[in-house]
Amino acid sequence: MDAKALPKPESLRGQEGYEPPRPGLESILAKLWSELLGVDRVGRHDDFFALGGHSLLAVRLAARIRQVFGSGLAVSRLFEDPTLAGLAEALGRGGDWSPLVTLQPQGDRPPLFCVHPAGGQVWAYRPLADALGTRQPFHAIQGNDDADPPPSVEDMAAEYLLAVRAVQPNGPYRLAGWSFGGLVAFEMARQLAVAGEDVSHLFLVDSWLSGSAPYDARDADHALAGQVIPPGIVGGLLGRMTAEVPMLDMAQVEGLPLRARLRAMLDLATKAALAEVEAELEFWLRVSDMLDADIRLARAYHGGPYAGPVTLLRASEVPAGADPAPAWHVLAPDTRVYDLPGDHFSLLGPENVGSVAMVMAGVLAEPGRVRVQAA
Repeated sequence: MDAKALPKPESLRGQEGYEPPRPGLESILAKLWSELLGVDRVGRHDDFFALGGHSLLAVRLAARIRQVFGSGLAVSRLFEDPTLAGLAEALGRGGDWSPLVTLQPQGDRPPLFCVHPAGGQVWAYRPLADALGTRQPFHAIQGNDDADPPPSVEDMAAEYLLAVRAVQPNGPYRLAGWSFGGLVAFEMARQLAVAGEDVSHLFLVDSWLSGSAPYDARDADHALAGQVIPPGIVGGLLGRMTAEVPMLDMAQVEGLPLRARLRAMLDLATKAALAEVEAELEFWLRVSDMLDADIRLARAYHGGPYAGPVTLLRASEVPAGADPAPAWHVLAPDTRVYDLPGDHFSLLGPENVGSVAMVMAGVLAEPGRVRVQAA
């Protein structure tokens, strides 16, 4: 598994000194942390990532939680508060699911709301939230992998706006989204404009309208491998399966497309009673189903006129002649374009996220451009 390629939140939480876990949820979670992280002692203020955790281990932890407690907890909640006490509190709240995940609660500036890419996961935004700094409150908007997907981008945008307006009842609003998330953020801005609200900043992070993408965005398996499933995840899971059951026949999973391979692996893990691996595979398959649904929604979405200001952050590494800007300029004439290093999938990676944050910070520091009112 390529753990180094995944975001690892920077946090100073857990440095207050050791305090033992409280009986109940905290004690059970502390045992799970100890097993996963290979540490002897876990305190209630300890930080999962400071103890050596990373995104793949966060997925494993979420799978173990579902296995032990019989109910799920979104992986993103661990990015919101990575302390043992914070995770226990979130688990104890149970059904109060919200699409909002606060990655950066501090700051004196208006909050930025950033919509998930296809697949519903928001962990790609953790490095961006860190790079924008502690003065910029940052809320990520995640998909719900335990619910049926909305029937359209318009419905998804309306659902997410309910959560956004519960935090910030009135504008001006700051919205953003990478890839598919940009389509949803754009539609959210349109709906806010119809409601008479101002959107001072709207960032489309390498978002492409239907029919204009140079890569095969219609191929869910391609997007699954490039955008959602971390490199090495399948090999790592196969290695764990064969380590626990050496005689397991893996021939049936070789050469299959990624989604089919995951389903075949799940069937093998279920038959071999590998409960922990089974729970992880179920998570990745739920994510793949969400990605497939989001791609269908993106294919059907064509947007509509929008008079507000738009900032398009365009990846520079695309095939010659490919360009998302013309389609956006048709819908939103007040669109500025910034070219940034990287391709569609590496734009928010560790080597490029600083450039993205620098441009966003500069634009956010400007006064919001005034939305042109219709006559």
